[in-house]
Amino acid sequence: MKIEGAKSSIKIERAHRVGRRRRGSQRPIVAKFHSYVDREKVRSASKNLEGSNFGVGQQFPKEVQERRRILIDVMKRERARGNRCSLSVDKLFVNNSLYTGPEVTWQYKTAG
Repeated sequence: MKIEGAKSSIKIERAHRVGRRRRGSQRPIVAKFHSYVDREKVRSASKNLEGSNFGVGQQFPKEVQERRRILIDVMKRERARGNRCSLSVDKLFVNNSLYTGPEVTWQYKTAG
């Protein structure tokens, strides 16, 4: 994943591996970037990793991970029906409308 000038321009506040060492497997790395811009540079360059053994993803709280797990199943079903879907943190949009089907048992916070 080549990012021009990454060593001098992208600042990482801290980074560490997660989990225990296991023979024959690699552990994920968690990194905290100095700025949102740095994080987004890495995320946008991660598309160059397709087909490799590496990936870049966001880390979410357990509650959000559980919601995403449910919504990913719904998203697969909706895409099989030919609908356009996108997942933004813990919100699923189907054909540009917020999905509020029976699987969604939590309340979304509204601005204001």
